[in-house]
Amino acid sequence: MTHPPDQRTLDQLINVALCEADEDAVWQAVYTLQRRGDREVLERADELSVSNCFRERELAAWILGDLGAPERIFRRRCLQILTAMLQPDEEPSVLASVLTAVSHYEHRLVSQVVSCAGHADAGVRLGVVNALSGQEDPQAIAGLISLSSDPEVEVRDWATFGLGTLTDVDTPVLRAALAARLDDPDLETRLEAILGLARRRDERVCEIVAQELTAPDVCDDILEAAENLADQRLHPLLLALQEPGRENIAPLERAIAACAPCF
Repeated sequence: MTHPPDQRTLDQLINVALCEADEDAVWQAVYTLQRRGDREVLERADELSVSNCFRERELAAWILGDLGAPERIFRRRCLQILTAMLQPDEEPSVLASVLTAVSHYEHRLVSQVVSCAGHADAGVRLGVVNALSGQEDPQAIAGLISLSSDPEVEVRDWATFGLGTLTDVDTPVLRAALAARLDDPDLETRLEAILGLARRRDERVCEIVAQELTAPDVCDDILEAAENLADQRLHPLLLALQEPGRENIAPLERAIAACAPCF
C-alpha cells in the first residue's frame, strides 16, 4: 500500500519534532525530514547544528544521520557538519545523537569518537560503541575492548557484541577481552562473549557450551556457538536435544550438522 506524500512544510515538521509530546509523532516527523532529504532540509539541519538550543542541535544530528534515507545524499557535507558537532563538552544527549549518526557512515572519525569513550554519560559511551562497531581499525578495536568492561550493562553488552560478532579481527588481546566477560553478571553479555569466542573456535568455551547444552532451556545463541565450534564432542549433547514438537528446529539442525563426526 502506497502512502500519500507528507504535505507538511519544513517548518511544520521541525516544530513537531521539537515540540510534540507523542514520541511516535516526533519520530515520524524526523523520518519524513530524512526521506525528503533535499538541499533545503540539509541547510536547515546545518543551521540547527549550531543553535543555542540543545534540542535543536540534537534534531540536526537525527536528520543528518540518515538524510535522504534509504539512499543517503550529501554525505560529505553531512559528515562535515557532524564532525564539527563532535565535541566532548557538548550536551550529553546531543553528543550521543551525533555519535549514533556518525555510525551510519563508512568513514566514522575514529580518533574523535574514541576521545569520547571515557565520557561520564552512559548514553554517550553507548554512542561510542555504535560508532566503533563493525570496524577493523586498531583504535576502534581498542576502544571497544575498553568499553567491554564498562560499569553500565548496556554499554558492556553492545561492546562485547561489537568485538565478538561485528568484526573478524582475531588477536590474543581481543580474545582476552571476550574471555573476561565469560563470568559477567549479565546473561546477554555472557552469551555475546561465548558466541564471539566460539566464532574464533577458542577452546575456552567448548566446556561452557557443553554445560549449557545440558541446561533445561537451551537458547539459540548457545546452538549458534556450538555450530561455530564444530566440535565433535558436542554432537551427542546436541542429538539429545531432539524431541518431537520442538519449535524452530533449524538452529539445532545446523549445530548437529556442524558437529557431526567425519568418517
